[in-house]
Amino acid sequence: MAPESHCSLTSTAVDERMERQPHQGAFSENRTNCINHVYEVSVTNCRPEWNQGSSNMDSTVQILEENLEKILKGEGLEVGEFDSVPEEVKPVTLRKSVCYIVSAVIFNSKDELLMVQEAKPECHGRWYLPAGRMEERESILEALQREVKEEAGIDCQPITLLLIQEQGPKWIRFVFLAEETGGSLKTTAEADSESLQAQWWDRESPLPLRAHDILPLIDAGIKYRRNPSFPMLQPVDIPCPVICQRLFLTFIDTSEEHRLWLLLSSNNAISHPSLPIAVSVNAFDTIPRAAHRLVKECVPSSTINIHTCGILGVQHNGRIPGKTDGICFNTLVLLDNSDDGAEISSPPPLKGDTYRWHEVTNQSLRGKIIQRIKENASVCFGLFFIMSLEETVERVLKGEGLEVTELHLAPKQKKPVTRKDTCFAVCAIIFNSKEAKATCPGSWYLPAGRMEDGESIEEALKREVKEEAGIDCKPITLLQIQEKGPRWIRFAFLAEKTGGSLKTPKEANADSLQAQWYDRESLPKNIRKSDILTLIDAGIRYRQSPWCSELQPVNLPCDVVCQRLLLAFTSSDANLENGEEERIWLLVSKDSQLPVVASVEAQTLMVTAKKLVKDCMPSVYEQLSVNTCGILGVQHSGRAPGQTDGVCLNTLVLLEYKEEEEEISVNSLPKTENDGFRWHEVTNKSLRTEILQKIQEGSVLPVQSL
Repeated sequence: MAPESHCSLTSTAVDERMERQPHQGAFSENRTNCINHVYEVSVTNCRPEWNQGSSNMDSTVQILEENLEKILKGEGLEVGEFDSVPEEVKPVTLRKSVCYIVSAVIFNSKDELLMVQEAKPECHGRWYLPAGRMEERESILEALQREVKEEAGIDCQPITLLLIQEQGPKWIRFVFLAEETGGSLKTTAEADSESLQAQWWDRESPLPLRAHDILPLIDAGIKYRRNPSFPMLQPVDIPCPVICQRLFLTFIDTSEEHRLWLLLSSNNAISHPSLPIAVSVNAFDTIPRAAHRLVKECVPSSTINIHTCGILGVQHNGRIPGKTDGICFNTLVLLDNSDDGAEISSPPPLKGDTYRWHEVTNQSLRGKIIQRIKENASVCFGLFFIMSLEETVERVLKGEGLEVTELHLAPKQKKPVTRKDTCFAVCAIIFNSKEAKATCPGSWYLPAGRMEDGESIEEALKREVKEEAGIDCKPITLLQIQEKGPRWIRFAFLAEKTGGSLKTPKEANADSLQAQWYDRESLPKNIRKSDILTLIDAGIRYRQSPWCSELQPVNLPCDVVCQRLLLAFTSSDANLENGEEERIWLLVSKDSQLPVVASVEAQTLMVTAKKLVKDCMPSVYEQLSVNTCGILGVQHSGRAPGQTDGVCLNTLVLLEYKEEEEEISVNSLPKTENDGFRWHEVTNKSLRTEILQKIQEGSVLPVQSL
């Protein structure tokens, strides 16, 4: 049954739903434990921080409470002094030092989703949500309405900010739930550089997507329409010169009193108490990290957990380029004890006099704050592309792939590869339905050939088999990858016949003379090269007993030949008989991504992995053994010649100490000497088991360096 449509939600409707329906926002276990008894708020035994007998203090508290109410309503406040600044602060400039993206999730009355067909060369013909960059002097809402009009042809009205995605302060995307208010869908006759056309999508019919990162956005829109989890929120027009956060930083005791404190700034330049403002500067100063930085500045305790709950408001103006291009996020943060910390019923002590705690004694206000925390009633944020490490590893293990956004190790003069300086070849091992026979057409050889401009790997395979053997085929799985470094790579597939007929001598041409079915035991003597014998045997073995899951290349663009390395180090000191489990660490970049390394010149996959290890651990490199286990996934697009001709190979690598090195414990984690990388221990049991299984069983795609 189709879900109920709520395209014309009003603020009243949302507020009513929030009052009568339980919210189902996702909570961390720590946050739930901290406030799992908070249902009714009592003011019994409240101890105000300030002397309530003073009229000045009463006035000060009143101003503070009024400001807190405004922030909870998403109204915002002017940005004054900054409290936590990591380095010299300069005003940001749109499209020079920062990039803001707007994106719209729009449903019609039939619950169909608005999608646009891309015109850009790198994703031509693919479908995506209406989205684009903000321009100078635009407000966030104006940018949204312009992009939807340009790409989809319709007018729209935003219902609410749905979520915010970021790559630190330099790249931020605002995702809105919106509704159609006029105009008509863009047709192919109106195609331009913005888009080819727009359509309503039923979300069930097959549709080639530009990227799958929009799927969580769509799901968020569907969930909000069914059951709004936070009040509708729009950006407010208040200028700000930088990217910063006003931190609504709370501490709630776990006793029955449910007392609540807020961290306030003691900045003398401000005439009334205020919430602290932290400035984000460098590329890795994400929303959660800015909050962590401020807490570390003022809270000496190491037993405190910091939970960034979400966004209460967004402030932006942008009318004066280079002066008001910044954004202030009003961010809700919760502090509580770590699992091994002693229970405390009051906020942790602060160092210095820059900040102070204020206990909220106003019953109504305290109730609203606790409700927003408990019900997760704030706009979600996420790290775009920089998803959680566990999610990244899961996707790589499944062969799904991830877009390549950064090379962690690359030559100084990196240039996109083209078909002129690289050769990607495809090869098919095809058995018929009667006997285990291999196709060896041509002079005799497996159907094989070079990829052409604008082709995907699968398209090249089908074309080569059709041209050389006369039959149609469907790839079953990638079987093996052969390489001579980044300039020559061959993708060998196990495939099956789906139609056509074998090429006869009468149809001989420059591609081949004929095609025939052959028994493995009676192959012709005049085989062009014997290298195909190992491929044929691999196909036979896979059909009898698959050693890894079926794997197909995924359509993700890349401009160079590179590897995303799932580089693992395991500990063998676990007592398996006593139920202890083997530990495993992964090498990750400083921003918790799997390292992506460009292959250069004649470097094979093994050499590329060794180069990274040597760069990270030069002191112990000679004592280490770098073992390339195999390929977990292949990413390639090729749609834009000279721009997306590269390929990314997601590669599983095991790092071990050499057996002859007796002076070093085999369980000592190799020390990284490069600040750009660190070790991360995998504590998720199922993920750890899956990685170890692939290492121990060799359930990965084999790679052969020729």
